[in-house]
Amino acid sequence: MVFENLIVYLLDKYLSDYIENLDTKKLKIDLWSGNVVLENLYLKSNALDDLDLPVTISLGYLEKLTLEVPWKTIYRSPTKATIDGLFLLVIPKTEVEYDVKRDEKEKHEAKMKEVHKIEEIRKEKEAQQNAKESDKNNDTFMERIQLQIIRNLELSIRNIHVIYEDKSTKPNHPFAVGFTLNYITLHTTTPDWQPTVLKEHTEFIHKLGDLSALSIYWNTNAQSRSGLSRNAVLKSLKEHIAINNKTTPNDISYSK
Repeated sequence: MVFENLIVYLLDKYLSDYIENLDTKKLKIDLWSGNVVLENLYLKSNALDDLDLPVTISLGYLEKLTLEVPWKTIYRSPTKATIDGLFLLVIPKTEVEYDVKRDEKEKHEAKMKEVHKIEEIRKEKEAQQNAKESDKNNDTFMERIQLQIIRNLELSIRNIHVIYEDKSTKPNHPFAVGFTLNYITLHTTTPDWQPTVLKEHTEFIHKLGDLSALSIYWNTNAQSRSGLSRNAVLKSLKEHIAINNKTTPNDISYSK
């Protein structure tokens, strides 16, 4: 149960601010194998707010997220996170129609987030004051496990399509710019870029990445997707991904 709670804690800590209706109680967790599978996840419209960009998410979707944690060989094997299907439609904040209910919901979520943070700080201080030596040792152990997971994390994202659309600057000629990727992978290496599994703390963590079929496009007379249904937008984004430099959409021309 300790490891299961740790997985739930990490997912809640790093994903709850970005994923709509993330219910950690319903996570599909296999305690012994360390496998977690989340499917059909929608990103919150304010998921990019921390970047202070003048844009908002019209649609953000993760088709499938898989996390494999090798508990029995945590110091000899990497933790693997795989996302299959990442689709993002971004628009200027000026194009977002004011919605009273949505505004009230976002304000409530922001308020509850602050309350939650304050409560966490209070509990942490209280725990520090009342904890016994055994509790401290246990906390240290859990922190080491978390660090081991993060420093050796192997990330793989497949089927990526991110697009920015602007239909307010020139209403008669909507502008779109985007990129697609067949996949991107990142894994931990030595300073001379050899694959490795780090067992101890190091000042720097080296990650080597691999890209496949990166495509960048723009259109000065695009047909905006922002008014379409979620399913229609997703269908369009999925159909416009170049794969292995061979399969390309019929209505898009790529230059190498």
